[in-house]
Amino acid sequence: MKIGIIGASGKSGIALTKEALKQGYQVIAITRNPVQMPNFNNDNRLTIKKADLTNKSSIKATVSNIDILISAYGPTIDNPQNLHQQVAKNLITIMHECQNIKRLLIVGGAGSLLNDKNQLLVETSIFPEAWKKQARQQVKALETYHNSDINWTYFSPSLYYDPELPTLAKFKIGNNHLIVNKEGRSELSYGGDAAIAIISEIKEQKFIKKRFTAGYI
Repeated sequence: MKIGIIGASGKSGIALTKEALKQGYQVIAITRNPVQMPNFNNDNRLTIKKADLTNKSSIKATVSNIDILISAYGPTIDNPQNLHQQVAKNLITIMHECQNIKRLLIVGGAGSLLNDKNQLLVETSIFPEAWKKQARQQVKALETYHNSDINWTYFSPSLYYDPELPTLAKFKIGNNHLIVNKEGRSELSYGGDAAIAIISEIKEQKFIKKRFTAGYI
């Protein structure tokens, strides 16, 4: 099975590529900056292609023979506010036009998760103020996927999503509510454990046309 990973040279994308190769998949790494992409010891199951997620045509040219598409596009704090919606619409269109792609998985944000009072996390005081504009756009993008007719799955990480946390390979999977540990913290390794959860979902298929999350307990 071939997996296309958009944003493959980012922190999340590199971790997803590594885990997908580990689990035995062929990977098409799609990135704006191929020179930043590790070659993973020249693994012959990895192909690196250049494309820009905001350019629908360039993405379509890279996904003609893949089975699963993952978007690991990572926003920055100064992205245009409509970029999440533009990306969502582009990906939905690509899914419609590229019938070979059976499923789309999106690496999203934590702001659309609910707390124990069923409040959107982005509208609470624990969510970082500086990221609220971007997170509200991600909430709208999730609604766009939810209202579409494509085969989608959306992953929301924990609130504290840190590349420096160790990979424990032991975490809880949830649906729409933030997962917190015994100390009241919501955290997950940015690389290893998040990537394990996302790539494992390809086989497990527990969240077809749904959102899921993961976190340490």
